[in-house]
Amino acid sequence: QEEIRYCEAFPFVHTLTSTADCRDLQAAEAAELSFERYLSSLARLSDELMPSAALTSQMPYNMLATRDWMLMVPRKEECFKGISMNSLAFAGCLLVPQYGLLETMRSVSYQNNPRRKILDLY
Repeated sequence: QEEIRYCEAFPFVHTLTSTADCRDLQAAEAAELSFERYLSSLARLSDELMPSAALTSQMPYNMLATRDWMLMVPRKEECFKGISMNSLAFAGCLLVPQYGLLETMRSVSYQNNPRRKILDLY
């Protein structure tokens, strides 16, 4: 049974959907059920935030998934200072495609939290 719920500990709009029951299914069945739940979660967010963007790419969001759950969180903006805020950013990891953007992130990060570390892989 599908269950889309909210976690009261999260102070932001989101959906949290269980996928634990997909573990016992064959791969194709699990994929189909997971995709249905993904669409249901996306529709729930769209209905609440942007009814005109329902089930389209117009609504930016982040999604994290494990074997047990799927979390979707809408974004107000897709980018910040030219840097995509994708699901890796939501999980705490920002990857930038150009060195100049790394310097931008370093500057913004230091302003918000001087103890935050930024790893330079360039």
